[in-house]
Amino acid sequence: QDVYSRLLREIVVPKIRLVVSSQWQVRTFEPVVQMLESIKPLLPTGLLDVLTRQCVVPALKRAVDSWNPRNDRVPIQTWIHPWLNLISPAAMEPVYAQVRYKFGLVLQDWHPSDASAFSVIAPWHKVWKQRDFESFIGRTILPRLVGALREQFVVNPHQQRLEPFQWVICWQPVMPTSAVVHLLATEFFPKWFHGLHTWLSAQPDFEEVSRWYLGWKEAFPPEIRQAPQIKVMFNQGLD
Repeated sequence: QDVYSRLLREIVVPKIRLVVSSQWQVRTFEPVVQMLESIKPLLPTGLLDVLTRQCVVPALKRAVDSWNPRNDRVPIQTWIHPWLNLISPAAMEPVYAQVRYKFGLVLQDWHPSDASAFSVIAPWHKVWKQRDFESFIGRTILPRLVGALREQFVVNPHQQRLEPFQWVICWQPVMPTSAVVHLLATEFFPKWFHGLHTWLSAQPDFEEVSRWYLGWKEAFPPEIRQAPQIKVMFNQGLD
């Protein structure tokens, strides 16, 4: 076993390290991924981790450092996610941190009407640590959603514009339910109650009001609609 391990460490690994560090283009990931997957069963415990930490992770980090998400049309996950089965989350953390930093810079100019941000960020939902993902969303996305509901959402039963509400609901699959519920309770429902009260005070057609009420309930995703705080809000509206 010692001879076998020495053979790998002194002959095989240096050749791999040389090729990866000097000839490999990060975005052409297939050859290196396939090569490491093929030799993974043959490596002593821990050697693959050492190899990827010393060679692959620094190369990925340099590539992310030079990556410009504003004008790069190739989604970054296409050349980072193929490594998830070979490199531990702990080893990849410096790469993830730099990705979050780059996303954060771009999102400074983001408006919730731009749905492309969701398609860029959602693939990292189960990749980053939960606390890191939720912190990132709370810092970059949530304040913009609050602003959209506060500044652009108006309840008008006769000419309802749904887009600001839909911008918020779009993010529900990757946000904690508690955060979405709190956002709607504080920014959506006060306007909704006011609009409903104004409408009821004008002797409306109550069948129209009923359809409007049920339509709004259906607009909420089931996970949010079933939350106790949201149930209370809709029951208050019904009363």
